[in-house]
Amino acid sequence: WMNTLDVDLEEVIRKLSEKTKIEQGFVTKITPTEITVKERWEGPETSRPYDTLISTMSAPIFWKAYGTPKEFKSLPITNVIMKKMPKLYDNEYDMVYYYNQPYSRISHVRGKYAVEFSGVISKEEVEKLFPGNTILDYFVVKDGRIWETENESPQENIIFSGRFSQWRHKVVTESIIKQSIEYHA
Repeated sequence: WMNTLDVDLEEVIRKLSEKTKIEQGFVTKITPTEITVKERWEGPETSRPYDTLISTMSAPIFWKAYGTPKEFKSLPITNVIMKKMPKLYDNEYDMVYYYNQPYSRISHVRGKYAVEFSGVISKEEVEKLFPGNTILDYFVVKDGRIWETENESPQENIIFSGRFSQWRHKVVTESIIKQSIEYHA
């Protein structure tokens, strides 16, 4: 079990945007000197030059946009948001990890409970495990559990930042915030 870092990510992004340009949208192409972004799925593309690119995109998406797709191993996870506290959960903590259970983690977030399963489990199976609990949301994250793989940047001025960008499972939010502060110091 652990208490989670309580950080306002919007404030972190606001602070970072004071010193850099943040691109939002769908990256369609990256070259050694330019990034091309669509604001929405449908719509025009905009290309911009860059001196340094800090990529937070998932490694498979980056390499596809860079024109050299690579395979990265992962396992999907199923996330279920519930209304009531599951019986085994200890409300003293924000997050509890489980062994010998069909789920691997339960988190308490804004008055709701997020239950995480390794692999894909159907909504019907979840309802059987937690009878009488209201499922507020159910979704599968394709690359939820990653198998750490070496992911070297293709050039010096491209920096990978984040668990899925670096494709390293042990990268946590605190290390990304520290990396951002050090980069902009």
